[in-house]
Amino acid sequence: MRKDLPITPENFEKLLGWLDPDRSRAAARYENIRVRLIRVFSCKGCFDAEDLADETFNRVTRRITDLSITIEGGPVSYFYGVASNIYLEWLRERRRFTELQPETADRSDSETANDDEVEQDCLEECLDQLPLEQRSLILDYYRHEKSEKIANRRKLADKLKMSANALQVKVLRMRASLKICVENCVRRKTA
Repeated sequence: MRKDLPITPENFEKLLGWLDPDRSRAAARYENIRVRLIRVFSCKGCFDAEDLADETFNRVTRRITDLSITIEGGPVSYFYGVASNIYLEWLRERRRFTELQPETADRSDSETANDDEVEQDCLEECLDQLPLEQRSLILDYYRHEKSEKIANRRKLADKLKMSANALQVKVLRMRASLKICVENCVRRKTA
């Protein structure tokens, strides 16, 4: 991600003033926009959704002197536009660091089935390495489908005394770690 000039207290004050002239309403609006951005990034599969939301605010804050005159549609639409650009940058970075996988079209059915078995074995190994609480959480989170899935996730969030969004972020982070573990295991077993 691009790092520009540091954020000054004056620019942060201008940002709050742009969000709302009343400081307490501006703070509430700031937090509301931040939560919505985290949800958007999480829904797109970003395991570091909070960092991306913060980067969105940082970039808007750095440009605040240019914004107050030129923005149409208000602050929320501008934040979503910046977030969209940050998401595209995040995707480019992920692609750059992801190794190219061999095409399955060039492999026989038996090779594909064998790879699936290796991947399944690796997933089970990686799940076994997790603490029991985390293992239970991730398995419960992905257990159901359709409307049962939604109800189950609400129950999980209530049980853990966290918002559904915070639960989603937590599980996405665990999933990202699991994915790395599985990929390393598959490489080790197929080398």
